[in-house]
Amino acid sequence: MELVGRSILGYFTDRAAAERAKTALLRSGFETVQLDELHPAPGGDDDGPLAATSTAASGLAHELGESPTEPEPSWIITVVTPEDHVNRAVHILEECGGLV
Repeated sequence: MELVGRSILGYFTDRAAAERAKTALLRSGFETVQLDELHPAPGGDDDGPLAATSTAASGLAHELGESPTEPEPSWIITVVTPEDHVNRAVHILEECGGLV
């Protein structure tokens, strides 16, 4: 099986912003767009497959700032796109307030 394209992850603290991004992506012709809520693991530790979606595990922790009052992203959008549309998807996610 040949995999074609890339998965782009956009993190959002606000559901409304995530919904706007999803709508904008779909209107722009992206077919594979999924919005999910991130839930912390019971007990605080997660070594399951979704642990990789954590901003700390993904390498984005440095992007969140130093403020302890800054909310952690609660929403994630996954976009699967051909390589030549990656920049457009990233632009839409960031324009809607997402962290890519």
